[in-house]
Amino acid sequence: MTNTPRPLWKRFAYFVFIGFVAVLAVELLLGLYFMVADRNEMVEAVHDEPYLYYLYDKTEGTNEHGFKTEYTVEKAPGIYRIVMIGGSVARGREPENSIAQNLERELRQRYNADNIEVVNAGISGYVLQQEFILMQSIIQQYKPDLVIGLDGYNDLLTYYLNQSAETNIPLPPHQWRDFKVIKDNRFRKKPYSRFAYFFKNVNRVKESLIRRKDLSNPKWIQKHQDSPCGTLCDHYWQLTDDIETFCRAKGIFYVQFVQPIKFSAPMPFNGDAKAISETLYGQLDTLSHDRPYAFSLVHAFDTEDSLFYDDVHLVPEGNQRIASAMADSLAPVFFQIFR
Repeated sequence: MTNTPRPLWKRFAYFVFIGFVAVLAVELLLGLYFMVADRNEMVEAVHDEPYLYYLYDKTEGTNEHGFKTEYTVEKAPGIYRIVMIGGSVARGREPENSIAQNLERELRQRYNADNIEVVNAGISGYVLQQEFILMQSIIQQYKPDLVIGLDGYNDLLTYYLNQSAETNIPLPPHQWRDFKVIKDNRFRKKPYSRFAYFFKNVNRVKESLIRRKDLSNPKWIQKHQDSPCGTLCDHYWQLTDDIETFCRAKGIFYVQFVQPIKFSAPMPFNGDAKAISETLYGQLDTLSHDRPYAFSLVHAFDTEDSLFYDDVHLVPEGNQRIASAMADSLAPVFFQIFR
């Protein structure tokens, strides 16, 4: 008696079913793995925000815009208001030890002026492009007399992270690949997109492998091999020029500080890219001298690595020292106002 071979469609359906079960099993195993791997991850209290991509939620210790400050939008009469913008270094870990709080204490003490207040509007992960939009959409509502920017590191990092992404803006947010609203909506209209919901962990691994491949691509290094400053510095200082022009048109004084980094620490840039990044950062430092509104703090702690938590974030004493250095740079302005 001979066995009748299965119809072709049945064999095809069998292999499809086996493949689906195998991928589903991998998805479940990856789910367990990520549950353990992510157990210590901190989930930021943020929400989607048009043009800015995200802002912090209002939580304990923040104001209505999620800024780590007690000050609200309303500005009391007779107050000289400073708003500090930047990334996580500007935002700080503890409100009482942030650069903004230290700067407020420093300025009040130096000029015996209790009417100086510093609003901490730093947003972790922000780059200059986002800060410029933040200035136009929110910061100007605070009616600041002076805006202080503390930037550099995030802008260099986003240039590296987005080296293979197609963008229409020079310094996009860090995870630019994730902001694919039109493309994602087109994908959701496809019938097979319904299956993607059930394989989130598999897709997470796929995206991670693609990102790792992109970041190991030497194209970023080659792009800047002959021109150490290259496009990055041009974009960076063009954006600060735009912010300064906008502030001036609104009657706001603007000062930009290039933040210090710990060059001896392992930075996110691998291999030769680390050396290139140091060269690029050095160019940001050098070109700051070409603008009257810009100051560099790049080498403020060259021999004091203990003032850093990591490659860029500062311990409380480091924040106090940065605030003091800022006050020194701002002295010509404040002597005229509070003399």
